Amino acid sequence: MGVDTHAAQVKVFCRIKPNFDGGDECITCLDETSLSIQNTRSNIHSFCRVFTSSDSQSEVFGACLLPYVTSVLNGESVLFFDYGVTGSGKTYTMQGTMSDPGFIPRALDTIFNSIASNSTLKYVGLTSEAIMDRQRFDYSSRLRTPLKPDYPPSCLDGRLVDPTTVPIPRNHLYSVFITYIELYNDVIYDLLEVPTEDANRSVYVHGVTELEVKSANEALRAYHQGQKRRRVGATAMNKESSRSHGIFTIRILDPRELTAVGPPVDDLRKQVSLLWLILFCGRSAKVLFVSLLLATINKSLLTLRKCVEVLRMNQSARVCQNPTVQQQIVPYRDCKLTRLFKSFFEGCGQVAILVCVHPTLGEYSETVVSVAFLFPIF
Repeated sequence: MGVDTHAAQVKVFCRIKPNFDGGDECITCLDETSLSIQNTRSNIHSFCRVFTSSDSQSEVFGACLLPYVTSVLNGESVLFFDYGVTGSGKTYTMQGTMSDPGFIPRALDTIFNSIASNSTLKYVGLTSEAIMDRQRFDYSSRLRTPLKPDYPPSCLDGRLVDPTTVPIPRNHLYSVFITYIELYNDVIYDLLEVPTEDANRSVYVHGVTELEVKSANEALRAYHQGQKRRRVGATAMNKESSRSHGIFTIRILDPRELTAVGPPVDDLRKQVSLLWLILFCGRSAKVLFVSLLLATINKSLLTLRKCVEVLRMNQSARVCQNPTVQQQIVPYRDCKLTRLFKSFFEGCGQVAILVCVHPTLGEYSETVVSVAFLFPIF
């Protein structure tokens, strides 16, 4: 069973975690696009690309996420999921370390490297409504408790900066905004807003904080502050495994092209694109099997799986131009997680998934869970 990379916008990648323990392995990488679980023909799975321990963070980013960053800078929105059980390398892939950064810092570096002098000082619309919105935003910002300086500017000194740039349209200006939320028990919490009532982070935030950022470091400081507020819990595989879905969004506003007298930042002409980077909560296979149909957090994953399945079927039918196949309704309204991605499931933008798996024989059941959870779709 495999992925038809030509017929579907939904692409699935796989990354095999290095075998640091040195034990027997249950996964054999057959080539760049397929792997075998326990070397049985019935367990051969095909992906758009399979990454192994020989692929560096930079190489995985370049082959997996960089094309989507380019799409976002050219006006198309992207939804990117990082999926896998606890200890499979999801957080390392998405976040990385100071010396070996992951997708989020590399994506931010690439965006700001690329827009360079094409970045606006601050986005301000010329219409009266836009001016009023900015004034209200500035006023509310003064009333809001500022973010605690847990990560001062010096905290990112010495981090490895990705030098990648991508081509962008000439004579355009860009503004970059970020949000960071978590979905816990079907409730959305704002990770960029300082709790004002409860030290246990139990404040429910109705209006999500969106920060305008002028550099990758500014965005990363906010991200790390939000990361400290995520709900974590110990598992057999990981001392601090996330108990919630993390959703980091980069919004790029392109007010279209410049003129001889300056940028026509007219709200009627602006173009907005979004890069959604989703890190699913970690879990063990036993927990997944026991609570798959009962826990809210697993219900959201099942709904997501169904949404992606229907989306790909609809896309394949359109590509094949088969008039006998009726377009199905994507059931994104069935849970809060998928409602967040309404526009993607209605066919606007690109969707991709990276499945992270552990290769050791001792984690065989977890590997089967990760792959089997997605591959009935394909």
